[in-house]
Amino acid sequence: MDDAAPAFGLDRQIDTLAREGARLAATVRRDPGARLRSCPDWTGGDLLAHVSSFARWVNGLLSGGPADRDLPAVATADADATWDDDLARLVDALRTTAPDADAPNWAVSPDTVAFWQRRAAHELTVHRWDAETADGAVPSPIDADVAADGVDEFFDVFVATGLAAGMVARTAATLAVELTDRGTRRSVDLPESGPVTTIRGSAEDVLLAVWGRRPLLPLYIDGDPTLLDNWPTI
Repeated sequence: MDDAAPAFGLDRQIDTLAREGARLAATVRRDPGARLRSCPDWTGGDLLAHVSSFARWVNGLLSGGPADRDLPAVATADADATWDDDLARLVDALRTTAPDADAPNWAVSPDTVAFWQRRAAHELTVHRWDAETADGAVPSPIDADVAADGVDEFFDVFVATGLAAGMVARTAATLAVELTDRGTRRSVDLPESGPVTTIRGSAEDVLLAVWGRRPLLPLYIDGDPTLLDNWPTI
């Protein structure tokens, strides 16, 4: 039987976005030139520029701007100067706009603000974790309920969209995902059902593994491990 993650409601999504965005910036500002272990091509300053670009892009979508998939370029120095305002604008817009209001997105998901309320929370959560890997440091953990919903979002949004767009190879295989700290299990067909490969770990372990921050293979339990070797980059 498949189980969904516990509801990660609107208030929690917005509070998570605000908290993780502030923590990310505080970490980066201590040493913006530090290399990130989880994203070795980036410094903390590069990461801050990326999330600033994301925030400006989503703010534009929410204010009726074009649904352009290209994020605006933001210089590192500019991001440091404007991030607090960019984040505050995003938090305010997502907190005060009805979840069912129209807002375009790139996914096979309804074009509503609810998509961005959830997406922004997870974007900043994973990137806060990235920021805390600076110079090999050990990041503080991701809350289990946040991570569990992030796993659901990864499969329901990113894998589903990748399959629909042909960015992920279609195969007759099923991935079973067990979250040990949530007591849940779900199965994902890719996209046809087939031989089952099972992975198991904490919600944080699985979230970071599917996003390429940790290897998937250590979470392997049974089935065909080559499904994990060929795991798509999304």
